[in-house]
Parts: sequence; C-alpha cells; structure tokens
Amino acid sequence: MLGLDLPTLLVLLPAVVVATTFHEYAHALIADRLGDPTPRRLGRLSLNPLVHLDVLGTLFFVLFRFGWAKPVPVDPRNFANPRQGMLQVALAGPLANITLAFAVGLLLRSPGVTGNPWVAAADMLVWINLVLAVFNLIPIPPLDGSRILESLLTGEQARAYARIQPYGTVTDSLPARGSRCRALGGVRRRAVRRPGPQEPAWTRRIRRCGTEPRTQQPTHS
Repeated sequence: MLGLDLPTLLVLLPAVVVATTFHEYAHALIADRLGDPTPRRLGRLSLNPLVHLDVLGTLFFVLFRFGWAKPVPVDPRNFANPRQGMLQVALAGPLANITLAFAVGLLLRSPGVTGNPWVAAADMLVWINLVLAVFNLIPIPPLDGSRILESLLTGEQARAYARIQPYGTVTDSLPARGSRCRALGGVRRRAVRRPGPQEPAWTRRIRRCGTEPRTQQPTHS
C-alpha cells in the first residue's frame, strides 16, 4: 500500500486522527468563545474524532500524506469584530497542532523514555502535528493561511485577495464549488449592507451566494 506496511499504518493512523481532531476542535472552541454558537449547535465543539473526521480525507492522509477533515462552520457576523474573530479562529488550528507537538516533544525528552514501545507513536504524532500546522499556514485558499492573510489585508489589497478566495468556512478540506454557498447559510440576507470601500470579503460572499436564513450544515469537498 504505497510502501506502507501494517506496523507503520498502526502508528500513522492514530496520529492523523489525534492531530486533525485537535485542529478542528481548536477552530470550534475559539469561534464559540468569541460568540459564534454555530460550532456548538452543530456538535463540533467536541474532542470526539467521529464528529471531525472525513473518512476519505483520512484515507488520503494515510496513503498520500495529504488529506482533510470536515470543515468547522463559522458565522463571522456573530463576532464583535468579524475580521479579528476570523483571524483568531484561523490561527487556532495550526497553533493547537504546534502546542500538541511541543508537549509531546517534551515528553520524548524525559529521562527513561528511550526504548519504550510508545516512542514511535509519539514521534509520529509530533511529525503529523507539525506537518498539519505548517501546511495549513500556507496562504493558499482554502487553507487557514489564506484566512489569516485575508484578515490582515485592508482596502484594495483585501478586495483583490478575496476574489481568489473560495467561498467557504475555516477548513482543512479541498472545497467543492457547490458547497461554498451552503457554508454561509444561516447568515441573514437582510442584514447584508451595500458594498463599500471597506466591505469585508465574507459579506460580499454572502451577497453573491444570495443566502436565505437557514441552519448551517458542515460541508464536504
């Protein structure tokens, strides 16, 4: 199986599950703390891997070292400051992975660790978390890095960058165009203002999608 034997798979798969679960939970937790009830309402504020994992995405991660999890739906209009809120939510995932990698790395440096049977699994967990964090910081849509960059840009730069952004939520998935408008469901159309020089990119996306009030659903790619 692409050079992966059974012992390697038994070490790799749990590491992928733990890393992606912490990543998505961090997105949901920060969104909830900032005032958006959407992740909690949809059951995503949980450390249960089953609510975050995408079966196909996990399989791709195991086979090709590249995969995805279910995106966490986020409604930025619930944040006191939508731009700063989205920045914090986007940063939460990679920072959670870096923190977990650092904590496990410290354990690996503890006296008497060498020779323990769980060292290989811990090494893999550190590696997977670092790969997931670094990869998601790349400023290419729909990765977290693109949301971070968009939140930092202003004026014409923000509008130009928003034009290349897929319409979606904070995600570690490969987005399908048909799911992009659904990701913005639940944002009331009547609340969308006319475009202006500083109009946030997510407001323009809502207006283009023509969303009506409805419950947000997790989207797949």
